[in-house]
Amino acid sequence: MLDSVIIARDRFLKPNGLIFPKAATIYATPCWEEAYKKPLTEKIPPKCLISEPEVATWIDLREVTSDDLNEIKLRHVAMSNKVGTYEGICLWFTCTFPFSKGPSNTEPVSLSTEPETHWKQTLIVLPNSMSDML
Repeated sequence: MLDSVIIARDRFLKPNGLIFPKAATIYATPCWEEAYKKPLTEKIPPKCLISEPEVATWIDLREVTSDDLNEIKLRHVAMSNKVGTYEGICLWFTCTFPFSKGPSNTEPVSLSTEPETHWKQTLIVLPNSMSDML
């Protein structure tokens, strides 16, 4: 989906134009028990998250290239604050837009796909041997 935003930006955005959304933040956290056996997109219940989410990467949609999106490396996902078998990594994103919620609220408008929303999350299933390393 971001590739189409990048193509449209490169073809149509004027020098001082605004891009919607202006940025995306990808979050990651280990998950457990109700995970599945293959990578998938599914609504992951918050009770299956083992730790608080960590920012995996922040993407400036005015500057990012398609090549930048081909590989995102993570050094650290999170430390667990629950006991359980780690079965995968849950990923979701938040997009922010180039305007605030109003004159008295300067917080940017955003769209979140985190658990507890109607959006689905991405689950990367880990092999058993990796689950002990988290």
